[in-house]
Amino acid sequence: MRKVLIIVVSFLLFVCAQIISYAQDKINNLHILKDWQVKGMAKSAMRMGDVYQARDFLKEWNRRDPKNTKIALKLGSYYFKARDYGNAEKILAKIVAGYPDSYPEAKFYYAQILKIYGDYEGALVHLQALRRKYRRLGGTGLTRFRLDNEIAGCQKGIESRDIMVKTEVSWLNKTINSPHIEFGPVLLGESTFVYGSANLDSTAYIDLSGPYKARRNFYMAKRNNEEWTGGLKPEPPFENFNNFDTGRGVFSGDRKRFYSVQCHMDQSGVNICHLFVSKLNEGKWGKPEKLGKKINHPRYNSTQPAIGTCFSSSLEIIYFVSNRKGGAGGQDIWFTVYDKRTGEYKKAENAGAFINTQQDEITPFFDLPSHKLYFSSNGWPTMGGYDIFYAKGDMTTWEPPVNIGLPVNSSYDDLNFVQNHSGKFGIFASNRPGSLSLSHQACCDDLYVFNETESPRVLVTGKLVKEDVIKESGKFKPISGNQNENKLLDDLLPNQLVTVQMLKDSTSSVLLQEIQTNNKGEFELWVEPGMDFFITVENPAIINKRFSFSTKQSLKAQVLDVSTISLKSISEESVIIDNIYYQFDQVELAISAKLAIDTTLLLLLTTYPSIKVEISSHTDNLGDEGYNLRLSEKRAKEVLTYLVSKGINANRLTAKGYGEKQPIKENQKPDGSDNPEGREQNRRTEFKITGIYENQF
Repeated sequence: MRKVLIIVVSFLLFVCAQIISYAQDKINNLHILKDWQVKGMAKSAMRMGDVYQARDFLKEWNRRDPKNTKIALKLGSYYFKARDYGNAEKILAKIVAGYPDSYPEAKFYYAQILKIYGDYEGALVHLQALRRKYRRLGGTGLTRFRLDNEIAGCQKGIESRDIMVKTEVSWLNKTINSPHIEFGPVLLGESTFVYGSANLDSTAYIDLSGPYKARRNFYMAKRNNEEWTGGLKPEPPFENFNNFDTGRGVFSGDRKRFYSVQCHMDQSGVNICHLFVSKLNEGKWGKPEKLGKKINHPRYNSTQPAIGTCFSSSLEIIYFVSNRKGGAGGQDIWFTVYDKRTGEYKKAENAGAFINTQQDEITPFFDLPSHKLYFSSNGWPTMGGYDIFYAKGDMTTWEPPVNIGLPVNSSYDDLNFVQNHSGKFGIFASNRPGSLSLSHQACCDDLYVFNETESPRVLVTGKLVKEDVIKESGKFKPISGNQNENKLLDDLLPNQLVTVQMLKDSTSSVLLQEIQTNNKGEFELWVEPGMDFFITVENPAIINKRFSFSTKQSLKAQVLDVSTISLKSISEESVIIDNIYYQFDQVELAISAKLAIDTTLLLLLTTYPSIKVEISSHTDNLGDEGYNLRLSEKRAKEVLTYLVSKGINANRLTAKGYGEKQPIKENQKPDGSDNPEGREQNRRTEFKITGIYENQF
C-alpha cells in the first residue's frame, strides 16, 4: 500500500511540474491555446496560488469572453493581488458602474483601490454602502468586522492630513533599490545594514523543470558621509545559496545566534520557507542549522524572524510568520521560546487574537528599548494596503495595536520596519509612488530610510564600580592578602553584563534588554521618557545587584547621567574569619568564636539576605590526614549549625572541611624545623560567596 501511495504522489508531483512547465512555455503564446486549455490553466494557477500566471490566463480568458462579468471580476481581483492597481481599477470601475446593486466583491476591491490612491471619501461611499446592505460578502470571507476596520482606516487617513509631520523619509538609491523587491533590513550600526533583494534582470517565470535556482539573496549597504552604497557582499553569518532563497535574518539579543530563512519552491509550485540558526563559537560563525519540527512545519512557511524578551533574561522569544493551521487566518505571527540554559526551543505558539486577524500580519520587529512589537497588517484599520503597527507586550499578552501613521505609513503597502535603539533612525519597505518598478507602478517594494528630527528617547549614561564589604569592615582577611595595590582597577566593573527592566506598576516590570559595560565600567542605553527603570547586575560577587532610575522628569532627546553607581560587593575568593578558635581536638565553638561570627559573618548574612555562602574549615598537618579532614568537616558544620540557630536559612549555607589539604602558609620552615606561626594561620575558618538565594526575590 505504501509503495502504491509513493507512486501516486510521485506521479501527481510530476504532472504538476509538467503543467507548470507547459504553462510557462505557453504564457507568451496564449493565442494558440484552445479555450478549454486557457480556462484549465487559469483555474490551476488560481488553485496553486500563482498570482501572476493566474492573472495572465484570466486576461486571455476575459479577452475571449468579454461579457463574462464573473471572469472580469476575477481578473480585476488578480490585478489587485499583483498590485497592478491601474488595470484593476479599469475593470472594477466598469463592473461597479454597470451593476451598482450586484457584485459586492467588485465594489469592495474598487473601494480598496480608491483608498490606496488616497481618495478616502470615495472609498467610504462604497464601504459604508456595503456595510449597510450586506452581512457577509459571498465567498470572500469579508465580514462586517473587516468592513468596520476598512472604514476606520479611511477615517484615519482623512485625519492624518492635518497632522504635523516631524519625520523625514527618503528613498534609498539605485545601488540598493532595484526594479524588483528589496526587503528584510538588518541594522548593523548607524552606517551599515544588510538587506534582501531579488535583484534580477527580468520577470521570467520560475522554471520548475530542473533544480530550483535561488532568486533572493543577502546584500550589504554602507554609508560614507550621507551617501549609501548597496549591493555589497555581506560577511558571515549572512550566507547566500544557489538553491535556496535567503535575505531575511535577525541576531539574538546577545548576538551569539543568528536566525535566518531559507526558501525553495517544490515541484508542485509551492514556496516553502523554514527557519535556521547559526551559532557563534570562538569568534567564528557556524553553518546554518535547521530548527526542529516544533518550529518548522514541513507543509507551511516559517519565515521573517524577530527577537524579543519576556520576564526572564534566560529566555529568548523568537517571533516569526507562518500560514500554518491553528492561526486566526491568512499569515499570522507565531513565536517559540528559547531557553539559553538548556539550549532547547519550545513548541511554536500563535501570538493570539490581540495581534492576529483573519487577514495577514507580517514582518515583525521587536523594539527592545520600548518592549513593543512592530508588524505590518492589512487586517487592522489601515490607511491603505499594509500599514505598520506596534503593540506593547510579549508572547500572547498585548495591548491594542497602534497605527504609527504618516509619513512612514502611506496609502500603499508599508512593511519591514526596523529602527535603532535611539528610535531616531530606521528603515522600512514600501511600494509607494517613487519606488522603482519593472512591470507596473506599485509592483515592487523599495527600501526607505527615516530620520526623526529629534530623538524620541532619553539617553541614559553611567558608570559601575564596586565597594568590597570585606575591605570596608576590617573584620575579614582576604586569602590573597592586600588586594588594594591598584584600587582604581579593583573597583571598576568592566565588561559587565546587566539587564534593564521597566516598571509597569508598583508590583510588576518587563525585561527590556541586556547590555554590557565597557572596559571602564561605563554604560549607555536608550529608554522611553516618563517611566521608572531598574538595572540588575549579573555578577554573583555583587550583593546589592539592583539600582533604579527614572525618566519621569526627563524630556525627549535629553541625556540623563546617573553618574557613578557604587555597588556593594564581596570577594569571589575565600575570606578568613579571624578569631575563630577551638579547644584542642574539639569542634565546639568557644564564646570568643561565637562573638567573632556574630560581628562578621552573621552580620553580613543578615544585612544582605540574598547571598549564599560556603563555610570551610582547615587544619595544619599535625596528626593523621584522614582524622584532620573529618575534624575540619565537623568544625565547618558547627559554624553552620550556629548560624541556623541565629535565624539564617540553612538553604543559604554549605559546610565543607578540607583538613590539611589547602595550607596558606608553610607548616615547616625551610630548614625543616616547626613553623608555629604558619600552622596557626593554616588552622582557620573561611567563607566565600557562592551565589544568590533566588527565593528571596
